[in-house]
Amino acid sequence: MPTTFGAVGTPVLAGFKSLESIAMAAAGYSDPTRVYKIIGEYVTLMHLPMGFILPIFLLGFMTRIFGANKSWMEGFRAWRYCLMASVCFLVPYMLLAWLGGPELPSMVGGLVGLGALVWLTKKGFCLPKDGVWNFPPSSEWRPDWSGLIKASSATEYTEHMSQARAWLTGNAWPMLASFVGGLGAFITGSNTVSDMLFGNFQWNVATALNYSVPGHYIIVAAQGVGGAMGNMICIHNIVAVCAVLGMIGHEGPILRRTVVPFTIYGVVVGIVCFILLAGA
Repeated sequence: MPTTFGAVGTPVLAGFKSLESIAMAAAGYSDPTRVYKIIGEYVTLMHLPMGFILPIFLLGFMTRIFGANKSWMEGFRAWRYCLMASVCFLVPYMLLAWLGGPELPSMVGGLVGLGALVWLTKKGFCLPKDGVWNFPPSSEWRPDWSGLIKASSATEYTEHMSQARAWLTGNAWPMLASFVGGLGAFITGSNTVSDMLFGNFQWNVATALNYSVPGHYIIVAAQGVGGAMGNMICIHNIVAVCAVLGMIGHEGPILRRTVVPFTIYGVVVGIVCFILLAGA
């Protein structure tokens, strides 16, 4: 959720810079900051549902994969605390995006939200009351949960999966737009570069589909959200984490698991995109 805006709005301000004059002319704006502010507003609406869903899903996913009982419900028991954490972040995040612009929602929203969550946690608000969950002893871990750095001199590469063919389906584009942004981040490792790579493409698709001016902004916002989603499956990030933790060789299982929340996120964003376009 913070990635679309980066530290000071860079993915939006720099990533969509090439669209600035086009978007201003289409909407009749003389101030470019209005372009970025509107994109940021739509971005927050697309992120909003997953802002509540993802923390709960993450805890259930953790207890299902790593827990001795392989139970989703062990993690879901903390749903009240997850919702509280979401509110702590999303309230300042939304306010800063809608009242200010794309520069501060992530950085300041995160700092304010963290401070509020720490204070509420110390007060005991919404803490689970049915015990503490922890990881099992390391002696019981599966081999793919950890690893050692092992150098390899192998230079040959063998493909393990075939490439899928792309398609453009006009009526389904709102559902697909964020996944294009995710693809850009997956390849480049950057929300900003993904926006720079596909921003004009998304605008042109909206034009080809005869969307209204607000519809253009909504599709571009979906691109920005997708660039943030792509960080979950970005090879650069996964390789970096594996290198730091000494888990070289486990990139495949990690990628296969992170594709699940990535896909769920994209579907939710697509639904919000359809809703916004219906009212545009």
